[in-house]
Amino acid sequence: MAMEILTVEDLQQAKSEIIQEIRSFFVEQKIVDAKKRWIKTNDVVRILKISPGTIQTLRLNGILPFSKIGSVIFYDIDDIEQLLEKNKVTLDKYKKVKK
Repeated sequence: MAMEILTVEDLQQAKSEIIQEIRSFFVEQKIVDAKKRWIKTNDVVRILKISPGTIQTLRLNGILPFSKIGSVIFYDIDDIEQLLEKNKVTLDKYKKVKK
């Protein structure tokens, strides 16, 4: 089996591509545009492919900020992107976790 070595540059390129994919997905889904910065719970669940229970846990633990108007909960796209960036696993973190 051939072994491939990943460089820091490879990981940075992959990171950039993933972030661009996420942004493209938001734009393609017409969720993000100049006027629409807030999205509803069902959109976040669908985009991140998480359960409604998971998003509720993120809210209740103060991990994902939200706004509530009546019974409708809204999330700022920027907060979601920051959460993804904050929890990004780098190669160094991954090696520590695997040990």
